[in-house]
Amino acid sequence: MFITQRFIKRLKAFLTSIDYPYTDCYYPEIVQKLVFELVPKGRTIYDIGQLIKEYRFFNLREKRIFKVFNHPVHSQNYQTIDIGVITNSFTYDSSYEKVVITNALTKGYVFPYNRYKLISTVEGKNIDMIKSGRYFSLNNSNYQIKTSFSTIELSYRNDLIMKYSMSHWGKKYRFKTKIMNDYMIDQLGDTFTLSRRNLDQQKEIIGKVEINEFINAFVPSGVAIVHVIDDTVYELMVMFAIGLMYSMIYSESSSRSAS
Repeated sequence: MFITQRFIKRLKAFLTSIDYPYTDCYYPEIVQKLVFELVPKGRTIYDIGQLIKEYRFFNLREKRIFKVFNHPVHSQNYQTIDIGVITNSFTYDSSYEKVVITNALTKGYVFPYNRYKLISTVEGKNIDMIKSGRYFSLNNSNYQIKTSFSTIELSYRNDLIMKYSMSHWGKKYRFKTKIMNDYMIDQLGDTFTLSRRNLDQQKEIIGKVEINEFINAFVPSGVAIVHVIDDTVYELMVMFAIGLMYSMIYSESSSRSAS
């Protein structure tokens, strides 16, 4: 297993950026904890995406990392190599809850669009969202998603709330509305604003979702940021975002398989 200067420098830059406290040993569980704490604090979806991609890269190369720290020459090189100034752009905004959803933290690449990690700024809300058959569900929530290829049906109990799909062509995301009932979607680039009619029949914003995709050599992965402004719509916003990501990634994966 060949260790390069470039790998050591990239590793040190990554560990420094997450404030990893050790320079002479590697603890994967501490790295995971630090990354999961930082992810929802990213200022931009690009920052979050870069952090996830770096974590993913090194998480798949643990044996090589252990060799860096356990080999005297490599360890000394790690101590002395210059990585310049590393700035941390991750800060916590307590004015609202932020939930980051991604399928890029799954182990392996087998049907990765069926499994998602939810990482929240609120302690205790980090969960794995797993697709069972044609359905996604959130803990004991009354909200549920049913999938049919890339089409999403979001229901509350047995009542259909909305039906939609997503596609990604030419670096542009396209939201296709089928049924929205009293809900409305406004898209500006990679940001989707979800609104509904209040009692006065006025348009009321209930949340926003930012979404971005990673293209890798295997299958598409992605990240979505859910801005939860009103706790009463937390479950709805999370499930809506899961639907966006699943539909987009499923469509992209299917188009790749067909080409």
